[in-house]
Amino acid sequence: MQSHLRDVAAATGGCVLWPAVFYMWFMWLPTYQCELTDHPLPGKATEFLLNCGFLLVLSCLLPIFGRLADMWGLSLLTCVGALAVAIILPLCMLVIAEGEPFSTAAVDAAVTLAVAVYGGALPAKLCECFPPSVRQTGVGLAYNFAQVLFGSSISVLATTMSKTNVIFPAIYVSAIGLLNVFAVVYFSWINPRKESTLEQTLIEPKINTSLCCLAGV
Repeated sequence: MQSHLRDVAAATGGCVLWPAVFYMWFMWLPTYQCELTDHPLPGKATEFLLNCGFLLVLSCLLPIFGRLADMWGLSLLTCVGALAVAIILPLCMLVIAEGEPFSTAAVDAAVTLAVAVYGGALPAKLCECFPPSVRQTGVGLAYNFAQVLFGSSISVLATTMSKTNVIFPAIYVSAIGLLNVFAVVYFSWINPRKESTLEQTLIEPKINTSLCCLAGV
């Protein structure tokens, strides 16, 4: 893997938003809404139903946006989704803090849609970063680097930051989203991976993004 460190960096940078936004919005946020906020939702069952419902919606949307990524381009949809998450997340967090069920459902829907755009293209985008000979190892390293760096600490950081201001956890995840966009733009368009002569001679089947999403779901 020493000759593929650039590819590992590209794949890691391209997926850093996924663990951050997923664990912050779908795992940490329900606890915040029930236990930490000054304006909790009416009844813990409300947040439970909202969270489970939008996780189900996300699972259904991922293959759809994966299919769109096959048509419109993996890098484009990854960037659009990550940028959308980075822009709307702080605003959505302010709405969440009010504890109003209908507004909460609306912003949950908006974030779920943005995450689906980003996540739909992500599995095949990670595969695209590596040649077939090291693809499974490379994707495993990159994905788990992102999980360790940004997923494992998000609950502690979000809880700590929310005690100062409720919008700070969302700003932190938005900054990670902008880092994700920069990484995809740089490694996809500014400094793309150059295939070796051996790779160029191999006939590789096109990665079907929608099938990757179904496998992940």
